[in-house]
Amino acid sequence: MDGLKYIFRGQMIHDAEMHNSSAFIKSKFEKLSNGLGYKIALREDLVNFFANQFLYTHKDIKKSFLYFTLNTENYPNHHFKFKNILTNG
Repeated sequence: MDGLKYIFRGQMIHDAEMHNSSAFIKSKFEKLSNGLGYKIALREDLVNFFANQFLYTHKDIKKSFLYFTLNTENYPNHHFKFKNILTNG
């Protein structure tokens, strides 16, 4: 596991980065994707976790919606995130 952490150092999302913006995280993973030659995206459940944190803990509906929207871009064929957007948006 330490080897993978070393290889992908600088690509992990830290709590402080989560508060910047979904665009910041999106650009970070686009850079990683370009470097590797194929699309890499945050796991859908992790982005949902961020969205729910902003929605329920921080009471920031706009930022929460941005994270739910990020999931629609990364996982266009999954239906769960649409339920989140409709329920919470």
